[in-house]
Amino acid sequence: MNQILQNSLIRQPRPTFQTSLARGENWSHLPWLVDKLKSFFPDYAGMTVIEHRRNSEWAQAAGIDALITLRSSKTLSIDVKLRSSAYPDVLLEVVSNVERGKPGWIEKDLAMDYLAYGIEPTQTLYLFPFLQLQRAWRMNKADWIRTYGLKTTSTGGWGGKPLYTTQFCSVPVDVLKAAAGETLKA
Repeated sequence: MNQILQNSLIRQPRPTFQTSLARGENWSHLPWLVDKLKSFFPDYAGMTVIEHRRNSEWAQAAGIDALITLRSSKTLSIDVKLRSSAYPDVLLEVVSNVERGKPGWIEKDLAMDYLAYGIEPTQTLYLFPFLQLQRAWRMNKADWIRTYGLKTTSTGGWGGKPLYTTQFCSVPVDVLKAAAGETLKA
């Protein structure tokens, strides 16, 4: 196991919902992440970061953290997920609030074009076309839940709101990449 990965597994405190949200909202201040995100688009012209998503209901509901503009004037919407520890999987949120029956982001029809999934300790960034990722999930959902299970975490609400429960499936990166690639053929 490489030293960075080993250190991230040992020394990182378990993030709370609030610390994860704060880190996720501050991703645009991480030069490595911004540079890697730009590098995915050879005709990159500019980026608008949607700051403070809690105050941007349309962006929150649509799964948009940033808009990338290409030289052709085409605009792409990006959702950025950032993990503070290095694990060889991607967390797919299946249910965002079990108590209210709210689907997670992998289950929703969202406006995002791409999911940018960053691993902070290794400074790794994966970019998944959202429609292919979602199709891969739908094609493999039963098998992945059977194989990898659904994990549950309790989350503290804001401003004294009660805890709620979120469920996600941890799919290995290589499995997810292969399955997303398979969606490119019919």
